Amino acid sequence: MMHETHVSSRPTVVLLAALALLASACAGTSTQVKKEKMPVAALPKAAGPADFFAQAVTAMQKKDWTTARVKLEKTLELSPNLTTARYDLGLCLQNLGDFDSAASAYEKVLSEDPDRIDAALNLAKIRRDQEHFASGIKVLARLARKHPYDGRILNNLSVLYRLDKKYEKAIATLRQLLSRDPDNAHAHENLALIYYDQGKYRLAEFIMGTARKRNPKEPGVYNNLGMIAMQEGDLRGALAQFEKAVKLDPDFEPGQMNIGAVALRYRDYKKASASFKKATSLDPTDWQAHLYYAFALEGAHDMPGAAKEYAEVGKLRPDFPVAEFGLCKALQTAQPKEARTHCKKFMAMNGAAKDDVTKAKTLLAAINMMIKIKQGQKRAPAPAPKPPATKAPAATSGTTKPAVSPKKGAPAKKPAAATKAESASKGSAAGSKAEADKKGGAKAAGAKGAGAKGAGAAPSAGTTAATASTGG
Repeated sequence: MMHETHVSSRPTVVLLAALALLASACAGTSTQVKKEKMPVAALPKAAGPADFFAQAVTAMQKKDWTTARVKLEKTLELSPNLTTARYDLGLCLQNLGDFDSAASAYEKVLSEDPDRIDAALNLAKIRRDQEHFASGIKVLARLARKHPYDGRILNNLSVLYRLDKKYEKAIATLRQLLSRDPDNAHAHENLALIYYDQGKYRLAEFIMGTARKRNPKEPGVYNNLGMIAMQEGDLRGALAQFEKAVKLDPDFEPGQMNIGAVALRYRDYKKASASFKKATSLDPTDWQAHLYYAFALEGAHDMPGAAKEYAEVGKLRPDFPVAEFGLCKALQTAQPKEARTHCKKFMAMNGAAKDDVTKAKTLLAAINMMIKIKQGQKRAPAPAPKPPATKAPAATSGTTKPAVSPKKGAPAKKPAAATKAESASKGSAAGSKAEADKKGGAKAAGAKGAGAKGAGAAPSAGTTAATASTGG
């Protein structure tokens, strides 16, 4: 709000009063002049919870999650019972990748408002991504009893049952929804995915066809048809379905992930990198998207880029050995000491594959040799000055052969350490991917919790932040 500025006339009044006093003094009369108070500027009002909350909302609209978090924390310091601010804090923490703190915020919201469905869905998504399926089921099952036909709750609950391999409960949950809402396309998708997980691909394809008829513009339908095609060995058909999904919605992350997964199989690292880069921009907290982006960059020999993505995986999944092994490989040439640290950390981690540990030992030995060579080069004394050139004496009899000099442009022989390091790196890329598959990397490739076994691709139905993609 703008404030107008007015020029005060009080100084003029004071001056006239002073002149009047002087005149009366000359006349010999006594006149008392009353002093007038000068205006005092008002002190600025301290910011309150409403001010901080408004600033947080503005920051969230700009997706400036860090600033929004600070403002929301100040809001809650002044007004701890403001449930809306606490929910928004959970959303900020979730987008910043601090999932444990986000879960705590959502749990606090639900303790104050047990019917807050959006908080329950987001908490369930975090528990699902952490593979704490039973915890997520507990959150949504309670709400399902109060809201027995809510599509968002039942669809997401069925996903958790499916991932926990409780297929009968998953099917029963979806039948409950379809009895009231037979046209719910997401329910048909989720039902198809249950049969997909059980290896009943023909039945899954039939049900997915029903979903396509009911909602032909739903990208998830084509994404899941592509998953089925991959299981049947039809990579070209799968890619065509994934591209249909992305054509309907370029921001459909599972479709982008799956296009990248197929491109990786074809070793088309440029296309894979573009798809995974898009996926990481759509969901910066998806550690699998960063992992596969790192694989693609490593395949394209962009080691600095791969190192950056492996580091992101490490932030989002500190207990994931593949991230440490990836950093060991990606940094071996540019930053060998850092690479050595990551190699040692990888070998000490629980869950590291034995084959990869063996490769890491070989790579570590090569890195240590490389560091020693570089240190020796630094400590070597400067070469002595060359003696002045002298004219060779003329041959007195017969002929002489000139000394053989290296040909210009001939490739220099690589030092042994470099050769070993390269061979160890080439031999370990496949091992990293295999380990990722064991830990769930390839089975979803950023898959929103679909859990396709070894498909290297991402089914679409599942929970998402704030609003669930399986809602309806």
